Order: sequence, then structure tokens, then C-alpha cells
Amino acid sequence: IPLAAISCGESRVEAPQPESVPEGMVFIPGGSNWFGSEDGLRNERPVIEREVEPFFMDKNPVTVAEFRQFVEQTGYVTETEEIGSGVVFDFERGEWTVVEGASWRYPNGPDGEEAEGSHPVRQVSIADAEAYLEWAGKRLPTEFEWEHAAKGGKMSDKPYAWGESLVERGEFRANTWNGTFPVRNTGEDGYLQTAPVGEFAISELGLTDMGGNVWEWTDSWYRPYDRL
Repeated sequence: IPLAAISCGESRVEAPQPESVPEGMVFIPGGSNWFGSEDGLRNERPVIEREVEPFFMDKNPVTVAEFRQFVEQTGYVTETEEIGSGVVFDFERGEWTVVEGASWRYPNGPDGEEAEGSHPVRQVSIADAEAYLEWAGKRLPTEFEWEHAAKGGKMSDKPYAWGESLVERGEFRANTWNGTFPVRNTGEDGYLQTAPVGEFAISELGLTDMGGNVWEWTDSWYRPYDRL
């Protein structure tokens, strides 16, 4: 699980492009946008419209190397390390399973490969995310902020952050499960699991991995749109 970190600054929707942007971040203009889908899962309905204030957002999900720097400087111990196990997808059985020793260092367990520094950090709980962000001086985006950023800060009803299709001009635009989930992953996009951050499409605003690769935390509680 990666961390999508953004600044804590407050500003109004009509705020202009700032003169300076924090290093490693991009400015997300405020405005109205549509959220939800009439064609997706039932809990994504109905489509609603919300206003989003402008904000800064990290260009990339937090990498293993960045999280390692936080751990080395603070001595922080993640929840999976304290518990002694983590949840890992078993490709042979086609299901999630608890693996002893799985952690952000070895996301597939101690028998798997060590996490690569350029990949998004995994096996991170919401408490771990909050600890990292306090250290970094940032916060998680809300669900609406994240989706607004993925849509380029403007109204869009396209299914993907980059357009209409997962594959455009013969090239994959994101790292996803290829094949029939959970039976078979063909790895056609080049990766059976995570890919290095920024390996695929970069959005119009300059954000990477706004689709695929890993699930991301937001600051919003899970609720169907019809209960908002």
C-alpha cells in the first residue's frame, strides 16, 4: 500500500497557479468534478458533483527508498513488523493469505525478494502512513482530492486518468492484472506485481501511477456514494 502525500496548506478554489511549488510536488487546481460511476460497482453509484479546493500533491507514490529513510531517521516499527505477519496474494491459490514475516522490507514474506527502492512501498497500514506523513510534514488526500487530481483538476467522465483505454497505441498505460483475476495473470504489461514508480503514463498535471500498480490510502472513510 503506497502513500499519496499532499501539503497541508489551505487555499480557495479560485486561487491562481502559485509562483512556487514544493519540490517533488505538483499544483492541483481547484474546481468542481464528478465522482462515482453509473457503470461500475453498486457502491460507486450515483455519480455526484463536488467542489475541491486547490492543493499540492506528490508527483509519485511514496517509494520504498523514501520510506526507508523515514525508518532509519526515526526508528519507526510498522504494524506488520510488530504483529509479525502481513497479507500477501498467493498466485497459485488465487487468494489473499497471511504470511509470517511479510513487511515493507519483504512484502511477499521473508522467502521473497527484498523490496526494491524504486517501487512503491507496500505492507503499510493507515497508522504507518500517518506516522510517515507527520515526519514528512504532509497529509493524505481525501478520496475526492485524489480523484480530482487523477482527472487533471477538471471535469472528466473518462474511465482512466489518461483516457478511454488501458492500452493506447499498443502500449500499456498502467501496471494492472492482465488476464482473468484471480485465476491467471499473464504479465503482458511487463510486471506480475509492482512496477517502479513512474514506469508508465504520466498524467497531464505530471502525476504518476494514478491508476494501477498499487492501492493507495486516502483520508476518507469508505462509504457508498449514495450515503454521502
